[in-house]
Amino acid sequence: MKKYLLEKYAGKKVLVTGHTGFKGSWLVFILNHLGSKVYGFSLDEPSDFRHVYHALSIGQIIQNPKAKFGDVRDSAQLKKLIESVNPDFIFHLAAQAIVSKSFADPVDTVSTNIIGTLNILELVRTTVAHSTLVLVTSDKCYRNTGERKSYTESDELGGSDIYSASKASAELVIRAYFEMYPNVFAKSGASSVRAGNVFGGGDWSENRLVPDCVRASIRNEALQIRMPNATRPWTAVQDILVGYLTLAIRTREGLNFSNEPWNFAATERMTVLEVGQEVNRSLGAGAPIEFGRLADFREEEELQIDPSKAIERLGWKTKFPLKQSLARTSEWYVAQLNGEDMTLHTSLYLTDFLGDS
Repeated sequence: MKKYLLEKYAGKKVLVTGHTGFKGSWLVFILNHLGSKVYGFSLDEPSDFRHVYHALSIGQIIQNPKAKFGDVRDSAQLKKLIESVNPDFIFHLAAQAIVSKSFADPVDTVSTNIIGTLNILELVRTTVAHSTLVLVTSDKCYRNTGERKSYTESDELGGSDIYSASKASAELVIRAYFEMYPNVFAKSGASSVRAGNVFGGGDWSENRLVPDCVRASIRNEALQIRMPNATRPWTAVQDILVGYLTLAIRTREGLNFSNEPWNFAATERMTVLEVGQEVNRSLGAGAPIEFGRLADFREEEELQIDPSKAIERLGWKTKFPLKQSLARTSEWYVAQLNGEDMTLHTSLYLTDFLGDS
């Protein structure tokens, strides 16, 4: 896998919007590991200095350190960067990605997730149509019927909360552009990708299960779990990003992969309680688990997406079983808390992860 990705990404110019986020930071590090010239565009840096952005010195990797910060809702600023970089690939990850925040500030969530996506599409259409484009939305773009089913790319879009509605709306805008300008976006390849409940080292966000487990363990406090029997498409961040990278190559090289949505998720099911228990086990002296009150915001009991399309057409699959991925993520947090060199630790991990096996 590493040899294949190196052949495709070494020396390529890649723009990552949202490069200071959890997934964005990991993507920048992986691309740098593959020899790409990576450019970033994000609103600001994370305030928590344990965040993977700081732990892996992402700010030093980015090729445009003086012009890396901006708002994807600002089309003029984004246009200036895209025209100056002329990227081979654009991965659009910039978004308001925290569900709980969408309840506190729905206007910011809607404007960022929809207008930001619209601006990227319009700029690629009008200025750099040769750039291969991957637009990241969310598994929550589907209208959740409450059924115990895995949603496929052809299922109905929708949302009963602002975050879900903003992601479904972004997907509708993407679909409209693909249908209105099919030749433009098929020229170098474009796609939307849906993944959710991604976990990995260096995520310290609030109201996310794995970081909550680690924080509870550090503080020697009980882990508060709201919905112990809820299921989610838990998937390691490295698996998801290799999926995005592989898809970008295939869409760039073949029209039959372009102008489509794609799901990426592990096929194993695990409840919130089971994930909490597994992370605790991996951490050693993990926190005791208590069942807390439900959140002030709406949460679905069941949510799964079907990655069969990516598995069958791209040959994509998760590298390790879910329990092993959770254990490796726990090891990353432990290494960071023990003061290890996380750049070296992560480089060694990626060398193993991207091996041909």
